[in-house]
Amino acid sequence: MSVEQAVDDYLDAARDILGTTQPPTVPGAPTRIETLPNPDWTGNAHEAAIAATRTLQLARDRLQAAAANAAGYTESANQIAQQAALDLDAITSEWATTKNTIAAMPPGPTRDVALLTAAQQRIAEVVTLISATTARYNEEAANLRSEMAGLPQPDTTHAGETLPPPAPNTPPSPTAPPPPPTEMPPPAMDAAATPMPGALPAMASPARAAPAATAPMATAPTAAVSPLSSLGSLAPSQTNRRTAAVTPQPGGGNPLRGDFGALGKLTPDSTPGEVFAAVLAEAKARGYTLEEGLACAATMLQESSGNPRAVSSNGLWVGPFQQDTSYPGRSDPNTAIAEFFNRLDEKRASAGASSDIWKNIFWLQQRPGISTAEEAFSGGRQDYLTEIQSQLPRATQMYRDLSVVQERVRA
Repeated sequence: MSVEQAVDDYLDAARDILGTTQPPTVPGAPTRIETLPNPDWTGNAHEAAIAATRTLQLARDRLQAAAANAAGYTESANQIAQQAALDLDAITSEWATTKNTIAAMPPGPTRDVALLTAAQQRIAEVVTLISATTARYNEEAANLRSEMAGLPQPDTTHAGETLPPPAPNTPPSPTAPPPPPTEMPPPAMDAAATPMPGALPAMASPARAAPAATAPMATAPTAAVSPLSSLGSLAPSQTNRRTAAVTPQPGGGNPLRGDFGALGKLTPDSTPGEVFAAVLAEAKARGYTLEEGLACAATMLQESSGNPRAVSSNGLWVGPFQQDTSYPGRSDPNTAIAEFFNRLDEKRASAGASSDIWKNIFWLQQRPGISTAEEAFSGGRQDYLTEIQSQLPRATQMYRDLSVVQERVRA
């Protein structure tokens, strides 16, 4: 088998790995239905029914938000697949041009070295593409798992009474964690990895040996193994924000380390992971600690689950932090996040501020017109504090997942 044929087979196998089928369709969100008890009904049972109905409506709203976010993750996965296909097309086109150029050279050592160098470069680019695409898919999968973790458990009732065991052949609970991925490269990848005596060194399957495949050949010039320029756009949201996996401590002052990028790049179609990173980026830029940054991120997750297009059921509050009309530019997620921090900084710098970041957030989000954070909390709906704090485990896990993804991309 010639060097040219080996690389051609390698590119074909990479296309099989990245996929050639049509992406899945984006599911639609369920319709919200407002149902309240009859207003003519009076008594304690009437009040209890109203409270229960509102609780159920909140749960419906949460499910509706989860459905919208799941649609966003699906759309992001579609975009990942489309971008990967475009990048692979660019690699394939460049390889075709290289083959034509080298074919015109006279036979000899110079031609052989040029061919081997170009082959190594193309293979390294393919491995980089597959690794980066995998990292982006992993991030979307982590976002979806985090979304599912915040949903009510389907195996208990609202009163905590355990439901009967499922019937035989009942599908597993959707909240159950998926099995770990198994690397199963197609036979074509193994065929492409077969050594060719005297032609090209043995090349491991990209799915099995990415680090080895991306290492430059000892005889290849440095320029020969530079990444394909088109790959720079593959994962902009991953390659510029690497975090340090520090465990946040209650009331602690751990520094918010990591390069999360800068606020200003979000769009209405940004993923929850990108919105999450933007919140941390702004928190870090303003000198917030890790614990303070995660408190802000947890608030955002509770308010919108990271959906830039989120709108409350009554249509009054919009955006990542569910802001009212007093927030200028609230439909722009970048402006919305910046203004959240602007107003929170004002609260924290005022005489009425609390030493507890959570109470300052409560003050801003629930009763911004009150003089102090403590007064706002004591006279407000205190369940809100519990609600935003309930998202701290999710925010912490997203922070850790982000750290793992960045370390893999950097490696």
